[in-house]
Amino acid sequence: MKSSSKRFVPEIYARLCDKTKKGMNEGYYCEEPELYFSEKQYLIEHLRSICTENLSDEELLNKFYNDDYYYYSTWDPKENDPDEGFYLHNGTHVVRQVLESDNNEYEVIHHFNESDGSFNIHIHRHSKLTDAYKGHFVYSGMLKPQTFKLSEVTRLSYE
Repeated sequence: MKSSSKRFVPEIYARLCDKTKKGMNEGYYCEEPELYFSEKQYLIEHLRSICTENLSDEELLNKFYNDDYYYYSTWDPKENDPDEGFYLHNGTHVVRQVLESDNNEYEVIHHFNESDGSFNIHIHRHSKLTDAYKGHFVYSGMLKPQTFKLSEVTRLSYE
């Protein structure tokens, strides 16, 4: 039996829906405050929460659209600023950074899930002197939403 050398590559998304906390590449954008909604029904719920007038869904959408409050757009995650990163379907925010020292290059990949506060940080080290892969660390833990301080950080592996 042959083993497959294909790697699983997850679908990536440019934005995060403020209602579902899931990744999205198209949807509705509200500028003030900055909000993203993957479905029209979530936009309507938001508009109803800020509008006191008794309007039909269509009237409500037209009123706010004509006031330039929102618009529909598509986004390509490959065009995101590298510092912004991208999102996975479950809402995990992924940011990749490359840091350099005199002798080593470090690739740091942050995974953060806003909905439950969990995170993983992968640090890959590559030697510039020997052009060799020198291993990696994986850290995992939870962020306390009230304080935004690290808690229960565990070093899972080092190779």
